[in-house]
Amino acid sequence: MNMLKRSVGISLAIFVLAGITVEAVSGNVEQTLTAFRNVQDLTVPAVRVPTVVEVSVDEASTMNSSVGVLDTETSELLPYFYKSVRSEVNVPFSIETAPSVGVGSSMTDGNYESYAQYDVPETGAGEARITIVSPQPITLSKIGFALDYHVAAPTGVEVRSVAGNGKETILYSMARMQGTSVFFPKTTAERFTVTLRYAQPLRITELLLRDEDSKVLSGAYVRFLAQPGHEYRLYSNPDRAVSYSTREGGDLGSAQSVVRITGGPVLSNQGYVPADTDGDAIPDAVDNCIGVANQNQEDVDGNGRGDACDDFDRDGVLNSADNCRDHPNRSQRDTDADGMGDECDAEESRLTERLVWLPWLGLGLTAGVLLVLFVLTMRKQTPKDESTPPPTLPE
Repeated sequence: MNMLKRSVGISLAIFVLAGITVEAVSGNVEQTLTAFRNVQDLTVPAVRVPTVVEVSVDEASTMNSSVGVLDTETSELLPYFYKSVRSEVNVPFSIETAPSVGVGSSMTDGNYESYAQYDVPETGAGEARITIVSPQPITLSKIGFALDYHVAAPTGVEVRSVAGNGKETILYSMARMQGTSVFFPKTTAERFTVTLRYAQPLRITELLLRDEDSKVLSGAYVRFLAQPGHEYRLYSNPDRAVSYSTREGGDLGSAQSVVRITGGPVLSNQGYVPADTDGDAIPDAVDNCIGVANQNQEDVDGNGRGDACDDFDRDGVLNSADNCRDHPNRSQRDTDADGMGDECDAEESRLTERLVWLPWLGLGLTAGVLLVLFVLTMRKQTPKDESTPPPTLPE
């Protein structure tokens, strides 16, 4: 059983150190920041010495504690410390899932490395059902979904509340999910059912819930070392893994004198470039074939999977790599190396198919004959030497 954040309890602070692997200096900073969807300016009070400051952030938009703290004076990304504050809770709830069983806990364990995965069926689109169950009524108006990186958003989502008498009420009608959360009228119930339709493998790392009646302050915070006279900007809500190297950071986690600061309104990052794994100019979130470039997004059977990464003949080879996509041929045998598998090559038995050099031999012989004819013709048309004097006639 999991516990929903609702009643007052003891706060538990979890500190996570930002990952650092990719160099982010000068020119690379701008490229790093393209991964973040949101940005906000931070208001830092006038300080006379370097001071550890702390700003609250939306936990749903800081997946894997990944943010970017930019010093606008130096154009450098700074080392930071991420802190998630959660309250002890005493309202139990559970997650029931279908068709996958036993994966509900991975969506509510606070660990963004674990996940519930829903595979794509052999035919048609996939459908997953997630049911939130509590012995006591809970009040929700939003359900957030933290998807793993490079995962396409569900093609459809629906939310229903279920009353004690079994009556269902549609709170969010089936539609494509916009962003990372689904919003609906504030509703109190003991059971909520979420139905997700998907055409690409779906991987949910966390299901983010907050009881609207909760009076407990919980959330996440970012700490960094502010310099006198400097201004800062906070980037958040990345759509892919972000890591970078920084200069050495101090002990931010155990700092005693921490100044709480406020951030300005969260705005859309104008420099944001959506993740595009296959480089076909179609963002991963809406690409019907994330791993294979298919700018035309062709989907002849209308199953939500692009033809490029579908497998029409079910032989285990994607259409984009299958040399005979309508007929099973796992071996991909292509005797004449013409790019068409033997299984569907109707010309395979022809002499020219078996002896691919034969047409070239014929062309060579033809060219030779034409060359000989050309030389003979030129010889016949060569004029006599005009330097030879004409014969003298007798008088």
